[in-house]
Amino acid sequence: MSCLIFSLDKSHPRLVFLLNGTWSIEPGSRDVPPTEFKRTIPVPSLVDCADPQYDWHSAEYHWYRTSFRVEGKKKHTFLKFDQSQYGTEVWLNGRRVGGSISCYTSHEYRIEDALRENEENVLLVRVGAKSTLPPESAVGKDQEKLTSLWCHSGCVSSRFVERTSS
Repeated sequence: MSCLIFSLDKSHPRLVFLLNGTWSIEPGSRDVPPTEFKRTIPVPSLVDCADPQYDWHSAEYHWYRTSFRVEGKKKHTFLKFDQSQYGTEVWLNGRRVGGSISCYTSHEYRIEDALRENEENVLLVRVGAKSTLPPESAVGKDQEKLTSLWCHSGCVSSRFVERTSS
């Protein structure tokens, strides 16, 4: 995991921990995560990049898992996703921290209550097939999203933890 430190105010630096890399992935049901993870996948990517491959076309949901550690104490901690397809639900250390039906926009979650500072943290992310989105989602019928590339589910952009003292 990479860590970036930046700030416009040197007295309150922001720490950014990139979570990109090799994660675990398994197909599964909506409400129960898999009990074991036997496949890996690079994040960011689409579900068809899993190794070994699986029949992702028939899976309604795909569960991603990784673990990470953050050192030190900060006042605010956010988990940020640049983009996921389609619909996202997030658990940290067994505790649901949020969800979003947005597919092409970023979303973030406050995670101070679920985060274990200076310890290993387990992150579970569930994304669905396009068919699992509710009617009110903004996916629409954009022609570029009707090609085969946009029919794939996945964690298609960066994930990171951002910490700040202000």
